[in-house]
Formats: sequence, C-alpha cells, structure tokens
Amino acid sequence: LEHITLTPVLLNHSRLTFGYLIETPTSRMAYLTDTVGLPDDTWAFLEQQKTLDSLVVDCTAPPCAAPPRNHNDVTRALEIHERLQPRQTYLTHISHEVDVWLLANELPRRVQVAKDGMSLAL
Repeated sequence: LEHITLTPVLLNHSRLTFGYLIETPTSRMAYLTDTVGLPDDTWAFLEQQKTLDSLVVDCTAPPCAAPPRNHNDVTRALEIHERLQPRQTYLTHISHEVDVWLLANELPRRVQVAKDGMSLAL
C-alpha cells in the first residue's frame, strides 16, 4: 500500500495471531486484537516506537482476577494503554458483560469503546 507500512507483531492467543503497527507519513496506529496482554518481544518493539496516535485493543471481559485465556479483560486492556501511552485508545471485541461493567464504571481519559461504523483516519 503506497505510503502505508504494516508491521506484524506477535500476540498472545491459543493460535498463532498477529497484530499490526500501521504507519503513514503522518500517523501511527497499533491494532492489537485477539490477545491477552502482549509477548515480551512485542512490548519491546512497540515501546521503542514513536508515540502512537491510536491504539485499537480487544477488551472482551470485565476486570478478572485471573488472566482470561485469549482476550483481554478491562484490566489488561488498560495496562496496555498505560504502558504504550497512545494519544487515544479504542476498546473493541466488547462483550455484554463489559457493557454492564461500563454502566457502573468510567474509562480513563483518552480511552473509549469503539462503535459499529466508526472509522479512524490515518
């Protein structure tokens, strides 16, 4: 794709799964779905990059004491946000349980739930 660089990054899932660092001359987005946390090499790679404009990360469960199997809960999704410090984070792969949790809890500034039909400009 002209003027777009896609870099695959390994994710934590029961099957081989990749996320992507998507870069244009003016913006950077990490698309990290179907993961629970991030592998050490992925953390190291993303942390050495310039600031992310946006982060898209899955958030399938409300906060859990034990790590979920294949998808982030709210706690782990927010840990990724805090560690990578993107300008904006979008939570996706939301379950009904997370919807219920959100009725009684607020997300941090610069974190929002992605909506159907939403598009992000690069």
